[in-house]
Amino acid sequence: MVVLGDSGWATGVSADGSVVVGRVTIAGPYFRWTESEGLVELDLAVGDFTRAYGDMHVSANGQIAVGGLYNTVAGLPEAIIWDSNNGARSIRQLLIQAGIDLTGWRLDYPTAVSGDGGTIVGSGINPDGNAEAWLARLSIGQPGDTNADGQVNIDDLNRVRNHFGAGTNNVVPEPGGSFWS
Repeated sequence: MVVLGDSGWATGVSADGSVVVGRVTIAGPYFRWTESEGLVELDLAVGDFTRAYGDMHVSANGQIAVGGLYNTVAGLPEAIIWDSNNGARSIRQLLIQAGIDLTGWRLDYPTAVSGDGGTIVGSGINPDGNAEAWLARLSIGQPGDTNADGQVNIDDLNRVRNHFGAGTNNVVPEPGGSFWS
């Protein structure tokens, strides 16, 4: 057994168990743990959204994590996505930048992320003021980065070769992103 820290709880783990995410304390920040780096608190501030809110979830390869932040001044939550290259970003703002009209929507917090990190589901408030589930698909990585590790290399080519002709049941992040409720 590996002790991850003095307090807190784990809320997500990568497919191979090499990355664990969670909360340091009830009102404290999120963390990301790897054997090589140990427990690292994540600085996730996005504008006025500064306090961790809800659980954090992680993609299969451990490179992408999603969670919620809370704006203590306005009293509002915000769904965020984190990766080591970009840090924390608002999922809502990424979808708006991709051309998705989210007028009146509030994306409060994500409840799960797909293995590749490109599909996120969560809970929010719709334009009518009612709680509603949402699903967002984001373009992740860079063209050719089929395993979302931030690099285009032989591993990506092998993944394509191994899955070539395997059918169309694979989830592929859509260019520019999309949103369903």
